[in-house]
Amino acid sequence: MIQPPENIQPECMHFGICGGCSLQNLDPISYREHKESLLNHAVENAGYSSSQIEDLVFIGKGSRRRAMLHIQPTKNSILFGYYKKNTHNIVDIQHCPALEEELEKLLPEFRKLIEQMHSRRAIKELDLLLSDSGIEVQISATSDIDGSDRKTIETFCDAHSIARFIWRTRREAQNIVYEYPSQLAFGDIVVNLPKGAFVQATREGQKAITAIITTELQGCNHVVDLYSGCGTYTIPISQSGMEVVAIEGSGAMVNALNKACTEFEINNISAKSRDLYKKPLTANELNAFDAIVINPPRNGAGPQIEEIAQSSVPKVILVSCNTHTLERDLKTLKQRGYVLERAIPIDQFYWTNHLESVVVLTRPH
Repeated sequence: MIQPPENIQPECMHFGICGGCSLQNLDPISYREHKESLLNHAVENAGYSSSQIEDLVFIGKGSRRRAMLHIQPTKNSILFGYYKKNTHNIVDIQHCPALEEELEKLLPEFRKLIEQMHSRRAIKELDLLLSDSGIEVQISATSDIDGSDRKTIETFCDAHSIARFIWRTRREAQNIVYEYPSQLAFGDIVVNLPKGAFVQATREGQKAITAIITTELQGCNHVVDLYSGCGTYTIPISQSGMEVVAIEGSGAMVNALNKACTEFEINNISAKSRDLYKKPLTANELNAFDAIVINPPRNGAGPQIEEIAQSSVPKVILVSCNTHTLERDLKTLKQRGYVLERAIPIDQFYWTNHLESVVVLTRPH
């Protein structure tokens, strides 16, 4: 991996301490070269040529719509922020320029909220999502919410137009405030998100990936979308007239997609719940499709990729947020004869060493 030079003034006061961003000290050229090198190395180490890699799709700062902040009580207050690099020690942050403005401006307010809560010593994490309908907040705690804190949260949500506030323990996740559903638009269809639903890190990243997928699938009739979530790509694919089977391990996300299909009278989507790690679609099952779209979790989809590699499906579109597992999965597909057509790096994890990638592969006739 290229070791980038330290050559410009970082924008964030927490740079060098906070483990969230590590590339703020790069000039634009060095930054682009470093990001592109992440995909270059994955592709080349898998045995493919990097000549099919396209230019970096640049997203930029102030674009992250999701954040996980860690909480630790102190004698008189709390530590509120991200982990230091390679530790579980919390950096007490004041701001975060990586976040969308609507989230960042509320960080001090979330800090004040937690500081005044009787349950604050039980609070471990604060998850934020800026949905299309408003902000969803999820607190992860080691115990149930204190009764007096419920009113505090309700007052906070009224003041800041919070769509949904969830209190999660190991035992359950309950809505403390549920003013209106957290929603995202996929294509022209709005989906009500279940608690803790997976969404792409940025709006622009989601749009870029969707555009690549729908363009690449032109001419296909029957597509399977693996790890489909709530229909991020399933719905836009279906709007091109294709029959789509969506497979997702989370029953709640499958239900959300099915409800949207019913509400908007979409009849060319079939959504099913299945654990693709424990029970991947077999090569024979996959052979019924013209194309596969797969967007696995960060640890990849080893068992499912093995079945894809043994199939005869003409086209595979692999979306990945981890170049290390991407390299492993590409190596498996290369060994079974799949050819790399395109690889697109998408910089939706700005200022970090993470990279989103979309890779298009085909099987020669």
